[in-house]
Amino acid sequence: MTDQLTHDSCNPHLSVVIEACAGSGKTWLLVSRIVRLLLSGAKPREILAITFTRKAAQEMRGRLDEVLLMLANCPENELIDELVARGLSVSDAKALVPRARVLFEEVLSDPYPLCIETFHGWFSHLLKGAPLNSGVPQGLKLRDDFKRLQDECLEDWWTSLPTRDKSPVRAAYELLVRELKAKNANDLLVGSKGFLTVKAEWLSYISECQKKGVDPLRAVIEQSDLLDIQDPLKTALDDPGNLGDLMSLASHLENGGKRDVGYSRAINDGLKKHSHQYDLTEVANALRPAFLTGDYVFLAQLSASTELKKSLKKLPNPGQLEQQINKTRQDWAQVLLDHYRWVADHRAHVIHQAWVTIGVDMLAHYQAKKELLRVQDFSDLEAYTAKLMLNSDVANYLQARLDAKYKHLLIDEFQDTNPQQWQILLSWLNAYGEGEDKPSVFLVGDPKQSIYRFRRADVRLFNEAKTYLETHFNAKFHRFNATRRNSPAVLAAVNAVFQLPDVPETYPFEEQTRNPHAKNAYGDGEVFCLPLIEAPTITQHPNRNALINPYVDSTKESKAKQSYAEALQVAQHIHKIKSEKNASWGDFLILLRSRTHLSSIEKAFRDSGIPCDSPRQGGLLKTLEAEDLVALLSVLITPTDDLSLAQVLRSPIYAFSDEQLMQLTLAKLSDQHHSYWQLMSHAENQYHHIYKDILSWVDLAKRLPVHDLLDHIYAQTELRLRYAQSAPPLQKDQVLSNLDAFLALALDLDGGRYPSLPRFIAELKKIKRGAEEESPDEGESVVEEDSDDESAASDARVRVLTIHAAKGLESRFVILMNTNTNRSGRDNVGVLMSWLPGDQGPIHMSPIFSNKPKDPARQELRDREEAIAEIENWNLLYVALTRAKEAVYISGLANKGDQPIASKSWYDRLDRAGVKPLNELNDVVVNKAKSISDAINSHEFFDFKVTWQGESSTLAPFDEELITPEQQKVIDLGVAFHAIMEHVMRMGIQNAQDLPSEAELVSWLNIDSHLVSDARQCAMNVLSSDFANDFFFSADIKNSWEELDIASSDGRLLRIDRLVELPNQLLILDYKLSIPDVTHDLYEKYQLQMATYRQCVAKLRPDKEVKSYLLSGKGELLEMNGPH
Repeated sequence: MTDQLTHDSCNPHLSVVIEACAGSGKTWLLVSRIVRLLLSGAKPREILAITFTRKAAQEMRGRLDEVLLMLANCPENELIDELVARGLSVSDAKALVPRARVLFEEVLSDPYPLCIETFHGWFSHLLKGAPLNSGVPQGLKLRDDFKRLQDECLEDWWTSLPTRDKSPVRAAYELLVRELKAKNANDLLVGSKGFLTVKAEWLSYISECQKKGVDPLRAVIEQSDLLDIQDPLKTALDDPGNLGDLMSLASHLENGGKRDVGYSRAINDGLKKHSHQYDLTEVANALRPAFLTGDYVFLAQLSASTELKKSLKKLPNPGQLEQQINKTRQDWAQVLLDHYRWVADHRAHVIHQAWVTIGVDMLAHYQAKKELLRVQDFSDLEAYTAKLMLNSDVANYLQARLDAKYKHLLIDEFQDTNPQQWQILLSWLNAYGEGEDKPSVFLVGDPKQSIYRFRRADVRLFNEAKTYLETHFNAKFHRFNATRRNSPAVLAAVNAVFQLPDVPETYPFEEQTRNPHAKNAYGDGEVFCLPLIEAPTITQHPNRNALINPYVDSTKESKAKQSYAEALQVAQHIHKIKSEKNASWGDFLILLRSRTHLSSIEKAFRDSGIPCDSPRQGGLLKTLEAEDLVALLSVLITPTDDLSLAQVLRSPIYAFSDEQLMQLTLAKLSDQHHSYWQLMSHAENQYHHIYKDILSWVDLAKRLPVHDLLDHIYAQTELRLRYAQSAPPLQKDQVLSNLDAFLALALDLDGGRYPSLPRFIAELKKIKRGAEEESPDEGESVVEEDSDDESAASDARVRVLTIHAAKGLESRFVILMNTNTNRSGRDNVGVLMSWLPGDQGPIHMSPIFSNKPKDPARQELRDREEAIAEIENWNLLYVALTRAKEAVYISGLANKGDQPIASKSWYDRLDRAGVKPLNELNDVVVNKAKSISDAINSHEFFDFKVTWQGESSTLAPFDEELITPEQQKVIDLGVAFHAIMEHVMRMGIQNAQDLPSEAELVSWLNIDSHLVSDARQCAMNVLSSDFANDFFFSADIKNSWEELDIASSDGRLLRIDRLVELPNQLLILDYKLSIPDVTHDLYEKYQLQMATYRQCVAKLRPDKEVKSYLLSGKGELLEMNGPH
């Protein structure tokens, strides 16, 4: 690091912009500037330091505390050296020694601490200080589980979609589904890159549209030159001359070669469809093979073939005819291409309109529901802060508060800033006049490490901010490309790769050097490419019996085995390096672009005896032990669920072998039992003790919260011990941690207060369906329970991380896996946004989706995005390579065919950069695996010792009847009948004739097609009955509720099918497939049920008489207002 750079960076009175490469000491520089600010007399509360993750903020605080503590305690000569290293002269350093000694105590004791925050943390502080008249909601709780919050808030929006009030939104949604299919349509709205995720940007876009008088519904039209003209195909077909030329072309092609004859048939097919007035789309699709490829580009040869030329020589003027044929084919190829481009623009326009219509309505509902819940998400922080800072009425007030509070601003990793964050900063900085006492600004980053485009980070903002600060704050700019981290070999590889001819011209790379003051603990280092792994051949069993040999997807199976083989090779190499270079497991870092092949890597490492820490985010509910526990809880609800019970029996809880489970299945079939549960219920059955265990837990489940129930099961079955004994040695700690994490989850979910076991399991399923990063993490495993040394724990395991997760980290050895691919992995749908640096908001927002051909209207915008995406792909490679201190190894899967190396893949780039292959690997895996297993098996396992268990109640009645297939069909029909009644009542139909068709019900409610006819008829019988008007369509109905949840006096959750409010009465309606005779047992049960409903409703609404009725699917009515 140059003396001038250090001097300027640490000068408290200068504003500075630093662009520095990976490993150059940016964090040291930033912390050093804070130290110099404090030494110069700045108060901690006057300093605002912004970074991009909570972890980075914590690390910065930790680094600062370490430096201040060191300055307080080190010998004076060392103290002076430290101050000189931070840009002070020797004389100034000596003068500041007393001040440096007390800084640590002053900072710790100051009641207003130094503010080191993420952008969102800072925004949260700003919002808390907003005036009450600002229009921004106050006192909202921040929720970081965006996907779950979104699902909660939108549940009733989806329910209301079929109603009449939502008919325009529903029509728009149906259009999206027709055009894009349901998954893509939903992803465009509520997916990870959907409308709601760009809410803050959308609000800025709307603001810009209002300023410019632009209609956001016309975003595609504004970009298109085709939407104001007629379909080019119709224009051509309406022209007799053009049509005649096309007919003549078809006639001539009939006399050409085989391909020409095929083209002629295609043209004649199109002409025939045109003459029969088919839709232009069908005409175009018929004509296309004669002119365009499947990718909608001109055929390679549109000129006359050799065979056609021969046939033309038999006619007068063959040269002139050939020219006419060639021109006609070129002209009609252009017509068809223009037609498809015209259609693509129109399609993009209607999809955009539908997307905006739905998104705006959905967003309004989402925001209103969050305010009712008194919560907000991270995008709200940005949106509300932007509203405040860019609103002139409130901005002056906030800017004055910021001016009074902060005198020094520091921003780390600025390349990860998004446009909204920059505009908020800019609104503060722009408020200063030329003569005012402006704050000092220190901005540091590296455009080559910008890899968060999916979070809307824009690397172009770095240059924008640099120019702005140079112009308005007289900032000094320094570029520094000397690293302290990378060995000479790694550095040479980085320089070679980023000087390849296919690096984009605008890529901000300059040759990097090694800092001469850096320690060289590992020598020259090395970079090698490991051999590519060939794909194995997968063969299906001849005459396969599906019951014995399951179908195998040969492509997926081949890729899985290939990935496993790659991981085995990497494991072998790790053993070799560890042995030769006296390394620890923690010296190795495996980097992946995605987690696609993570399970193969984990398995291969386990098989090779390598302990590893892989990404655990959101993975708890996907672990086998968690799935076993969910299966157990499901059995406690439905013991006749054979699939769940089989999983419990095979789990370590009962440790059934395959043979035991097969014997149980055969016994069930031979004795004609409906389920394992029924079979084990007999006292003479050898597994009757399992029946008694589960029966006692069924009884406990009715009385205990889920956490307490699980705690009892853990203790009674010695569950942790059983799993520890059965887990592979290298997984033992992780399995036990996951069991503890699941128990903690039962306590954390709603404070452990779930009213019933079914609701708890339903919540787990909802979590599992949500975003992976919001699901509960796997437990934190440690190698030794009594170890407090975090570094010792990390040294005991190889780290496996995505490149994004590894940013900011370093390791002695880095291995890049699965590098021989050039696929971008881009999503099928997303949001195309153009927000140019310097603009206050986006100038364009519209949905993107898979389409051929692409709409030409937005091609320039897409090209711009793809150019940024290409640069980010290079950035990812740069970040991956520069994590290594000593060595980098490149690994990948070979392509099939003659070219095993994929063009433009990372493996290809390293190969072209001169990185040599490593062909010799010693087979040392087996011995290493054995020694590790022996070491871990010798580790003693400790668990709680329970001295008293009590006795399980085996007399607890189990009140669930065994369900036959016929009974299950009746149950399913009843569920479908209820679903239809709820759906049509929420729709607000006016009579029975408005009942949706069977196809619509299947589509909207996902009802089994075998049930929908009978279920619809049940609903029709009810809605066309004599009592239908009074209960469903009467003008006297003041209000009504469908599927209303209500709590009984003993805390049970009940659900009323329909509650109707009349002027003087409340009517409870309960749907049944049929009404039982008064002598039937069900009659008494229904009377009790209705009495309970009436009692609950009457307690809530004592002002009105409450009555209850049974309505059957046969159109029958029974009033139930008896003494119960």
